[in-house]
Amino acid sequence: MKKFLILLSFTLIMFICEVGKYFFNYNFFYFALVLQIMGMLLAIWVFSSKKKYNKILSIFSFALCFILSLQNFVILTENKNETGHFEYVVHAGGGLDGKSYLNSQEGFTYYAQSGYKYIELDFLYTSDGEIVGSHYFEFLEGFNFDNPPSLEQFSSTLLHNTYHGITLPWLIQNLKIYEDITIIFDTKEDDCIKMLQTLSGLMQQNDIDLDRFIIQVYSKENYEQIKEDDNIKFTRFWYTNYKKHYTSPQVLEYFEDKSDIECYVLHYTDWWIFTQFDFNTSKPIAVHSIHDKGFSNFITSRNVDFVYIDHPLEQII
Repeated sequence: MKKFLILLSFTLIMFICEVGKYFFNYNFFYFALVLQIMGMLLAIWVFSSKKKYNKILSIFSFALCFILSLQNFVILTENKNETGHFEYVVHAGGGLDGKSYLNSQEGFTYYAQSGYKYIELDFLYTSDGEIVGSHYFEFLEGFNFDNPPSLEQFSSTLLHNTYHGITLPWLIQNLKIYEDITIIFDTKEDDCIKMLQTLSGLMQQNDIDLDRFIIQVYSKENYEQIKEDDNIKFTRFWYTNYKKHYTSPQVLEYFEDKSDIECYVLHYTDWWIFTQFDFNTSKPIAVHSIHDKGFSNFITSRNVDFVYIDHPLEQII
């Protein structure tokens, strides 16, 4: 019974590490592999027992540890990114002073001047129907997604009592200043069609190249709606999976043959899981959001082309 309990406990710990590598930290890959090797040795020791239930558990544990160790070994040793090239995407306008999701003028300027080329911005409507940069209006005191400010209130109220929010005139002006910046579009509005119509027309009126905007689409239906609307002139799209949570076969079935879907954007847990099922895509992959430089290096060596970050690169440790 003692050997049985030892092996059972060890197998449970190993399983926890397997779960941990998907939800907590990439270092669990290394912990899990070490435990799986030890588990196979322990299973061999337990198999020498004369008791039948020990032999059954040892065979099961050995097989499980062997299969999982092979999987982890392949993941840890493969290097699919032969060029070593990848880009950072500044998430939600970029964090400053430890604060994230700001979509602020100060953040945009800081990251643009620091050499980042891709800045994702969240767009929402004010109470009077104007488009501004915000996640949920959560950093404007007295306002939120269900109680949005007017444009005047948005423009005159500081985020966290410190930062300035992004209005479209300000964005247009700064896109002309920082000509190498590409905007990744995101919104929490249920219907983004009218918003994209407005943005498309406004950028054209102000001589902003529409190729400097990449529109994140959230479902097969959302993509089709946008493509069917002649008033939306944007031509570059990334499919992001955080709303629909399609399976990897569904993503490939819906979007792999769409030439204007340039990239798949996956939460890091989706990326872990998709890679386990041989996610054979010819498109680039972007992963969000990464807060650890080691993890960033780990995934970019495994065929990840874009990494969403919330804070300045020099603060990622």
